[in-house]
Amino acid sequence: MLLFYEIFRLDNGEYIMPANIEGAQECIRRCNQLRREGRSEAVLRNEFTSWLRSIFPDAEDLSWINHYSEGTEAATRIRRADGTTANRFMDNLVRATTIEYEANLQQRPRFETGYHQVKEHVAGALNAGTPISQVRGILSDTVEWHVYDVTIPEGVSPETCTPDNITLTEVEVLRLSRADRSTAQRFISFLQKHLARQQSRQLTAEFITTDLGLDSSAYGRHVQALISLVNEGRNSNDSVALVTDLWSQFVDSLERTGREFRASAYVDEAYIAILARLLCANILEQRAIMSEDDEMTQILSGEYFENRFHLSNFIEQDYFGWLWRLQPYLGQVLQVAHEVQRDLYAYDFSQRPEEDLFGRLMAQLARKVQRRLLGQEWTPQWMSRHLAVKCVDMIPNNEVPRLVDMCCGSGSILSEAIKHAKEEYTDISFTELSEVVTGFDIDPLAVLLAKTTWVVTLADEIRASAELVTIPVYHADSLFAVTPVSRQIPLPGDSGEIIIELDGNRVDLPAELIRPENRQLFDGIIDWSYDEAREAQQAGNADALTQDRATTLVDSLIDRHQLDIDDNLRQRINECVFNLARRMAELAVINRNGIWAGTTDLIPNQYHRCRSIPMPPVKVYHFIQINQEKLFI
Repeated sequence: MLLFYEIFRLDNGEYIMPANIEGAQECIRRCNQLRREGRSEAVLRNEFTSWLRSIFPDAEDLSWINHYSEGTEAATRIRRADGTTANRFMDNLVRATTIEYEANLQQRPRFETGYHQVKEHVAGALNAGTPISQVRGILSDTVEWHVYDVTIPEGVSPETCTPDNITLTEVEVLRLSRADRSTAQRFISFLQKHLARQQSRQLTAEFITTDLGLDSSAYGRHVQALISLVNEGRNSNDSVALVTDLWSQFVDSLERTGREFRASAYVDEAYIAILARLLCANILEQRAIMSEDDEMTQILSGEYFENRFHLSNFIEQDYFGWLWRLQPYLGQVLQVAHEVQRDLYAYDFSQRPEEDLFGRLMAQLARKVQRRLLGQEWTPQWMSRHLAVKCVDMIPNNEVPRLVDMCCGSGSILSEAIKHAKEEYTDISFTELSEVVTGFDIDPLAVLLAKTTWVVTLADEIRASAELVTIPVYHADSLFAVTPVSRQIPLPGDSGEIIIELDGNRVDLPAELIRPENRQLFDGIIDWSYDEAREAQQAGNADALTQDRATTLVDSLIDRHQLDIDDNLRQRINECVFNLARRMAELAVINRNGIWAGTTDLIPNQYHRCRSIPMPPVKVYHFIQINQEKLFI
C-alpha cells in the first residue's frame, strides 16, 4: 500500500513533526472493524501497536513508541517507571503513563472493570515513587479513549496508597467513529499529547520546579558537565576567571565571609538562567519550540528576543554571558540547552501562566546554596495580589499608576500590579501599562527572572507591538547602593566623592556629577569614555588619551547644556573624567573591561553604553550606571 506523509502547518507558518495521515486512517478503520467483530482486547491492542511506527516515522518518536511497545500490559514495568535511567524528563513522563485496554468500552461492565484496573495501575506507579503530578491513566479499546489525571486524599502517602484511595479525573475523551482525515489528524494529536506526552503538561511553577528544578533528575544530568565546563573556562581564559571572580566577590560573598569561588553555586544560577530564557521564548511563541544551533545561540544571547519581539534589554551582559559567547564553551552549553528545550516540549504553552513561575525556583536556590540574598521563600501569589491591588487602588482615579518595587525578587508583585492595572484601566495603552511598575533587585539572577515574569505578564501586548520595548527592571541595591565597583554612595544633595574600584584601581567621582540636574553631563562623559576606550583597544594602547582632551570634553558639555558649575567643581570633574576614561581604556587594551571583560568574540562592542536610566515621574532616588554597573543613590 502506498503511504502518504503529511507535515502539519501551524498558523505561524512553522511545520511540526511528520505523521502518516493515510496510516492513521487505516488504523482507525481496522480497529473499528475488529471491535465490531467482537475481537479480544489482545487482538485490538496488537493491531493498534502495529500501526504506530508507520503513523509516526520521525526519529524523535522512536523513544516513546519503543517504550509503548515494550511496556504494554507489563504492569510491574509501568509501576516502576520501566526500571531504566531516562535520558530526558519527557521519557519519565512517557513512563508515567499507564494504559488499560478492554475489548469494547461500549459495554458498561467492561468499562467499569477497566476503570478499576486503571486505578490499580496508577496506585502501583505512585507506590513505586512516580510523582503524582506526572502520572496519567488511560482506558481504551483502541477506538474509544479516556484520559485521567490522578489525585489522592490529603494525608495519604503516595508510597502506601491503594486503588481505593485513587480519584481519577477525566481530562479528555476521544471517540474514533469515522476514519476521515479530520478524525485522523485529531487521533495523531491525541497520541502525541497523551502517549508521547508532547505539549500536554500544564505550565505551573510547581511542575517546573519539580520537573526541571535544582533537585530534579533533569538538572542532575547536567550539573557535573557544567561544573567541569566552568572550571575549564576559569583555568584557560583570563576573561572567564575575571567574570566568575567578580560574581563570587559581589553575589556570593555578600552572604559569606570567604571569597573562594564556588563552581556548584555558580552553575546553579547559570542553569536557571538557561531555563528562564527557554521558557520565555516558548511563552512568547505560545508553543514549545525546537531550535537549531543558530536560533538557540540567539535565545541564550538575547538576540532572539530583540530581533523577534523588540525587547531591547531582556538579556543584558551578565556574569554568565561568556558561556554563550565564547567557543569552545558555547558548543558544550548548547548540548545542555537543547536537552532542556526538549524537556520543555512536554509543556502546553498555548495558555499564558497566571502565576509567578520562578518564585519556587528562587527559594529552592536560596536553600541549596544557603544564601539569604535571594530570600528564603517566595511571595505567595495571594499576598502579591493583595499588595498590588492595595497599591494600585490608592492611586487617584484620574492617574495611571506609577509604582516602584524596591526588592522585586522574581517579579510576582510586578506581575500582579500590571494585571490589576489592566483590569482597572481598560483604556490604558501598552506604553502606559509598561510603566505601571518599576523593579529593582540586588541579585542579578532575580533581575533576569523578574524581567521574564514581566514579559510573561505582558506577552499578548508584546506580540502585538512593533515598538522597541524596554523592561523597567534594574539591577541595584535599593537600600545600600552596594555594587561590584562601589561600596558606598552619598545621599542626594551631598558633596564629596564616590569611590569606584575598577579592577584594583581607584577612581573618585564627584557626588555632584550624578545629581539629576547633571544627568546629560554624566551621560556625555560616559559616552565619551566609552568611545575613547574603544579607540584605545583598536590602537592597542591608551597613550592618545590626555588630560587636555578630557578638559575640552567637559567644558564643551557644560556649555552645551548650560549647566551652573563653579570652577572648583569643574576642575574636580575634569580630573575624574580623565582618570575614569584612562582606566577604562587601559582595561579595554588588556581585555579586562569589568564584568564584560572582553575579546571581540566575547562582547562585539567591548563595552555597553553606560547611561543614566529614564525613570518614571515618581519620588524615587535618581538611578544611574557607572562602568556598566547600576548604582542607586
